[in-house]
Amino acid sequence: MKNSIRLTHIVFLLFKVVTANAQKFEKTNKPFTTNNGKTYHVGDTVILCSPADYGNKFHYYYFDKKLTPQRAYYTTEVINKGQKVDNRFSAHIIKQFRVYENGQTIAVTNKTYGYGIGLNGGLATGEVACSDYLDYWADTTRFFLKERAFIGAVKTLGEVNKNTTKEYAYRFDRKNYKVNFQDEFSFQSYLSEAKKDLTDKVSEFDSEKLYVLPVRMEFGSYDFDTNSFPIDWKGNMKALLVDYTEGLIVKDVNSEGIDLMDLNVFLENTSEFTSFPLNPTKAKILVNYRKSSTGKVNRDVYAGVWFKIKELASDEFYTQYNVTDRTKKFLICEVKRIDLFEDDSCLYHYLSTVKK
Repeated sequence: MKNSIRLTHIVFLLFKVVTANAQKFEKTNKPFTTNNGKTYHVGDTVILCSPADYGNKFHYYYFDKKLTPQRAYYTTEVINKGQKVDNRFSAHIIKQFRVYENGQTIAVTNKTYGYGIGLNGGLATGEVACSDYLDYWADTTRFFLKERAFIGAVKTLGEVNKNTTKEYAYRFDRKNYKVNFQDEFSFQSYLSEAKKDLTDKVSEFDSEKLYVLPVRMEFGSYDFDTNSFPIDWKGNMKALLVDYTEGLIVKDVNSEGIDLMDLNVFLENTSEFTSFPLNPTKAKILVNYRKSSTGKVNRDVYAGVWFKIKELASDEFYTQYNVTDRTKKFLICEVKRIDLFEDDSCLYHYLSTVKK
């Protein structure tokens, strides 16, 4: 009996300690304006990204009123009787706001269990997607991948001919190319369909649109006066498509001798993008995360570079930049914006955006 009374007393004392330490707060439906000037309302959607320190717990996403950090689940993890969960880039609707005594405001996303997001901290550290990051994700057709790069080059050349049709089929429909190329009759029919497909895609290609190219660069030592990192582009010529047929044997599928395009992009104004801003808290997290046990910091950083295609390089370009191999083609492009990421996929672990 005494043990039972003693246990009850201990539980009561623990409850008093917890409740005494728990911060008081007020509930409100009034709009909240963050430190960066964005105003959130009840009913708005907040996009949650990855944990600030790239670990397995969020710093500003909580699952109760005592602000206990929520664990970060990814697609490889299975919870709730087989349900797959990935709360990177997941959407959360604001149901209410909680304003704590210390001034912190939480956007409540689940009233029953107290789930909520600290918007100021989340935006500063990248746990909450800012408008620039949402813009980046909004149109995946911007990504200048291999087929789109080829189509863009053909559009710039202004010609869909026999060679470009064969190259299109050879590069991007290799299986069917191999099935047909030894039978001249089926091959003729196959190329006719391929030319129609290529012509349609070239016609649809928007030369005025801004496209995104993934680029690896390096960041220098943090500038505490400007709260930014300097960046090194490692050159402004980037390979898009490579002519890899020179070492192939005669009986290979390219025995017809297609003249494959050796395509590169030339980013003519990289000098206008020499640094990127980053909140000091996030900057410190990034450096610590990249630091090895010996103290060496890996300073690779990855950018989604938004650019506009201007023209195909002329003879003057090869002379000016001392390019001796004139079989290489260059798309002259103007950089308009760069989005920086810690992750080499240029999709997750967003850092910053720089616009022209």
